[in-house]
Amino acid sequence: MQSLFDTIRALQAEVADLRASRTLTPSSSQGNSTPIATTKSEKLPDPPMFGGNRKELRPFVTKLRLKLQENADRYPTEWNKVNYAMSRLEGDAASTVDPFYRNGSLSTIASFIVLLEQTYDDASREYTAMAKLETLRQRNREFTSFFSEFLGLVGELDWNESAKVAALRRAISDEIRAQLVTQKMPKTLSEFATLCQQIDENLRYNQSTRSRRTTTQPTNATTPPAKTNTPSRNTTTTTHDLMDIDGARSYAPAGSEERKNRIAKGACFGCGQKGHRHKDCPTNPYSKIRQATAPDENERAAPFRKTYAASVASSKAPDKKRPTPLRVATPRIMPSDESENESS
Repeated sequence: MQSLFDTIRALQAEVADLRASRTLTPSSSQGNSTPIATTKSEKLPDPPMFGGNRKELRPFVTKLRLKLQENADRYPTEWNKVNYAMSRLEGDAASTVDPFYRNGSLSTIASFIVLLEQTYDDASREYTAMAKLETLRQRNREFTSFFSEFLGLVGELDWNESAKVAALRRAISDEIRAQLVTQKMPKTLSEFATLCQQIDENLRYNQSTRSRRTTTQPTNATTPPAKTNTPSRNTTTTTHDLMDIDGARSYAPAGSEERKNRIAKGACFGCGQKGHRHKDCPTNPYSKIRQATAPDENERAAPFRKTYAASVASSKAPDKKRPTPLRVATPRIMPSDESENESS
């Protein structure tokens, strides 16, 4: 019996195709008529196969309706449309719809789509969209990518323009929201989205410009020479590597043969090089501290030199006599045995 029904449907489809493929032109003056075949509509791409994924149901139904509407001459009857729609199912969806297709309950394409929506569509689509809108945030995403997701959710809700604008303002990034303080708020969602997109593009352009400035180094810039504390006396200095541990350990202790040799050669006690004294040696750990904190040696020694010069001048003056030091005789205490020997 089922095979008979299938044969009848196939014959009906062939008859419908034949009727649609030929039309008669008005009769000529001689009463003759010539059949002229009309051209079919351009074939649209087939919608993708639907296997029962809930997220893919809405796009599948939309593309299916578009296909059957634009190529209506290719599917003139409801049975043709149902047969074509059934051929685009696979997996779980095909297994679910197959019993209804076999018993003939799917007589129209509208009943076919209603069965798919009752089976795979989200019954609480509005509540799901509202819950996602509560947690949707732009953060660091571009506004265009974020706004497409926002439109997909808000399209499921029957909200007015004010509610949509308020929801979008709550979901945008903090940087865009801060720029809106000085802007006049639009009344429609499209105008508000355009304003947010312009602000987002300006912020990203400024950020990219600042990053290029920080990464670009000037080619003609010259580095000023660093200031160094140099000794005031005109002596030749020898450069030393301060990280040279071996050189730092070549100090000649007092009284050693090495120090005597260096004194004879006029070399430094600390590093063994000529041209400076140990207190000015770069290997001396206290030289930098002394140079940074102590004043110049000439200025520091000036008062003492004046005092010393004055004392020398006073000692060599002819009219002044130096006082004779007072000598005090101290008695000699002898032991008892020596005193007895002297007395005897």
